[in-house]
Amino acid sequence: MTTAACTIVSKNYWAYARTLAASIKRQHPDMEVFVLLADEIQEEEALEQEEFTLISLADLSVTGMDTLCFKYNITELNTALKPFLLDYLLEKKEIDKLIYFDPDILVLQSLQPLETWLDDHCILLTPHIVEPMEMDGFHPNETTFLQSGSYNLGFIAMKKHPEVQKFLAWWQKRLRSYCYVEPYRGLFVDQKWLDLAPVFFKGVYSIPSKAYNVAYWNLHEREIVEKNNALYIGEDPLVFYHFSGFDYDLRTISNKQNRYSALPTSLHSLFTRYKENLTSFGYHDTRRRPFTFLHDQKGRKISLTHRQLFRLLLDAGNDYEDPFGRCGEGFLDKLNATVGPSNIPWLFYELLKHESEVETRFSNVLTESGDEFLGWAKFTLQAEYHLSFDFISWCMRETQRTSEYAHPFGIYKQLKEEINPWSKE
Repeated sequence: MTTAACTIVSKNYWAYARTLAASIKRQHPDMEVFVLLADEIQEEEALEQEEFTLISLADLSVTGMDTLCFKYNITELNTALKPFLLDYLLEKKEIDKLIYFDPDILVLQSLQPLETWLDDHCILLTPHIVEPMEMDGFHPNETTFLQSGSYNLGFIAMKKHPEVQKFLAWWQKRLRSYCYVEPYRGLFVDQKWLDLAPVFFKGVYSIPSKAYNVAYWNLHEREIVEKNNALYIGEDPLVFYHFSGFDYDLRTISNKQNRYSALPTSLHSLFTRYKENLTSFGYHDTRRRPFTFLHDQKGRKISLTHRQLFRLLLDAGNDYEDPFGRCGEGFLDKLNATVGPSNIPWLFYELLKHESEVETRFSNVLTESGDEFLGWAKFTLQAEYHLSFDFISWCMRETQRTSEYAHPFGIYKQLKEEINPWSKE
């Protein structure tokens, strides 16, 4: 039986991947570690030989990869690719048991108990917390996990099994469409979906030990002490710690919480060791490496607003095979355009062209005046697609002002992240 480990990073987390891989190799020298690079390497960014096996986006052979890379930001993309990587490794490599770790994890003890649990179960998960938290106003708290999910997906383990195949196919389909950080919609990247996994699939097991996936969110229930030159939680050695929101300057336990104002004394040696590992593995050289999919082929920044508009169009039934403009006209080029002699914004027309009312009431919209269409669109877009009234009005003003293409970037030159197309409701 072959067991392997894997993680996913973009280029700015390269030192984290090296640190994780080295910690696994210290415990299991013969275990192969795979790292999926959710990014693209440029010629000037050649990477040296590593202790892990590098997997590229092309290796996964995922249909519509450019769409995923355009619609998702860096966090969403890294998490959306998780079930695709797991499926690829289980199907294409000679692996029987597979362990996924987030890159900001340090393995401190043997992972053999995970292999033993997988003898009897298909999928292993770790809950964020297993004991209640005080309702004291600090973050995180129980409402945090109602929004982000009961299980922390910085870790998941599974074995090759028909039930796992069904699970991964289900998870892939959901993350293609809805791997968003949008708690108000009940979505939190790949993680929130796993609340449903124990109901839908057989063999899902919640690890009972508190020694796995220890992090800032569960320290209220896990007192860490040092003895016999190791860290313990009760009678169990701490198996792996999750440095989510790691503060390199060691001023706090995590920049994602306010429950602890300073780094606890019991964790100081562990955090210092982790910082030293990151430093030795090139933290300062790699942490500012640019995310490839932050810009299109012409070098224009893809803002949060651009991604949100792209998602709206996908949800409205449109499809764009080349959003980055690698082979021709990209999504940002399309946003510059108007439609017909009435200069209707391309965005408005694309969102609404599937509406039956457009086909009947506004059948002449491309050949005659579009004033009536624009008036109707203003209210439909606000009600059905949650575009704010201010944003729609701004787009219409820009359309009128730039109908003769007074500047090279057309009506969306001024699109910036502070223009939020979503209504506050």
